[in-house]
Amino acid sequence: MTVSDQKKISKVIGEKYDEIPYVSYPFEYNRPENLRTIGALFGMNPAKLEKARVLELGCAAGGNVIRFAEIYPKSYTLGVDLSNVEIKHGLDTIKKLGLTNIELKCMSITDLDESHGKFDYIICHGVYSWVPEFVREKILEVSNKLLAKDGLAFISYNTLPGWNMVGTVRELMLYHASNFQTEQDRLSQAKHALSFLKESLEGAETPHAKFMNDAAVMMAEKEDNYIRHEYLAEENKAFYFHEFIEDARKHGLEYVGDSDLHRMYVGNLPTNAAEKLGSINDIVKTEQYIDFIKNTQFRCTLLCHKDTQLSRNITFERVKQLYLTCIIHPEEPETKDVYTSMAISKFYINNNKDVFLSASSAGLKAVLYALVDNIGNPLSVKELVDLAFKKAPNVSKEQIEAEIAQNVARLIFSGYFKIFADKPVFKYDISNKPKISDYAAYQMSICPQNGKYWFTNQTNSIVAFEEYQSHALKLLDGKHTVDDVKKELFQKLKDGVINANRDNKKIEDEKELKEIADTLTMQTLNYLRLNYALVG
Repeated sequence: MTVSDQKKISKVIGEKYDEIPYVSYPFEYNRPENLRTIGALFGMNPAKLEKARVLELGCAAGGNVIRFAEIYPKSYTLGVDLSNVEIKHGLDTIKKLGLTNIELKCMSITDLDESHGKFDYIICHGVYSWVPEFVREKILEVSNKLLAKDGLAFISYNTLPGWNMVGTVRELMLYHASNFQTEQDRLSQAKHALSFLKESLEGAETPHAKFMNDAAVMMAEKEDNYIRHEYLAEENKAFYFHEFIEDARKHGLEYVGDSDLHRMYVGNLPTNAAEKLGSINDIVKTEQYIDFIKNTQFRCTLLCHKDTQLSRNITFERVKQLYLTCIIHPEEPETKDVYTSMAISKFYINNNKDVFLSASSAGLKAVLYALVDNIGNPLSVKELVDLAFKKAPNVSKEQIEAEIAQNVARLIFSGYFKIFADKPVFKYDISNKPKISDYAAYQMSICPQNGKYWFTNQTNSIVAFEEYQSHALKLLDGKHTVDDVKKELFQKLKDGVINANRDNKKIEDEKELKEIADTLTMQTLNYLRLNYALVG
């Protein structure tokens, strides 16, 4: 294929995204902070965040990287995308925020070269499977040539064997829409195909029918831009994990890990499978077997240079350099007696009563209750030990640390703990004049986005909120007090802008409305506090 042909293909792809732009969402798992954390866990020395250079391939409007640029003003971020519409939208946002350390360029990935410098973190999310082979080759070439010495590259892609059946639904949608010319008509017909599939499988009990029906239901709930570019894209290729790694190695890259550590852990499999896979001394083969067992359909892979020294022996000393947090709730409230009793205490993970941790020792109970007190506030091992010691002073700090050392790796790789190499830049306590980030405030000003109320928090996650909460959020600028917010909500309730009803009747009593306003204010602030959304 000639360079001229490649440019023509790239132009057509860009025009498709101009016609139906992709909503530029943030993603927690591919943010530079997470790449740095996983690299550090496996013995690398990734670049510090404050002055990191970040490259995003296929950046859309920059919704995945603008937050990073705002938090770290001495860093530099470059985003490239084929869509002129997307890039203009992103540049408008950047200008309004006054950011000078981030650039978005409308250009092809194939035009990137070493004149752009080296990057500590390269992100390529939702691109690799959806572009022609010559672009995939260039993604891997860029990931090698433009990656700094201790850099990390993130590439996501559709994965076999799990994509096989999802791909069948895609083929149905493409077949049904093939005779229609406009993008909107093709979208409409693709949705009709999903409805046809659901109706055809109604009442069927076979595993195949259930999977296909679930896939059809899932796809039908997606936004139009997602369906167009995910399922109706001209190119959508899935890969076996080992095939992707083979291609990466041809380009001088080596596998580091998955952005979701839980995916890598054989201990999450049934006992017999875990024992057999545990004997394989090849991480790629092990994870390929895991993909077969779990029917994996999507992967987020981290790569480094082939000569980078990696260590998969996760030592406690390495863990002690991290910050830990989890969403955990005790079955019974904390009492002083709990630390003198040998009775087993249960702690539910992620509000799921089917997933819990059990503790009988005072030291481990104290650790878990300390985590309960700090949901949304990552702690170092030292901080966790100190807090647990205050709860159970009869247990030495050495014993408490030993309890953590014995359990922490399993909890991390089971997906129960979130880990951070650096504490997120946020405010955990509610100040008298609370503040959300300028980027979040800007997103607030254009809500609802795609019919939904949301903004990006300090860990690059979506924080959804109700329309009534927007009246409080608009005042979180570091200038208004908590009392100001309460008064604003009280006035909105009084004026009927926010509805407060009981038994289908509007509440008129001002004392009761004030209590409701106070409660809504504190609930909103606490929600933001626990979700890394406050910066002051």
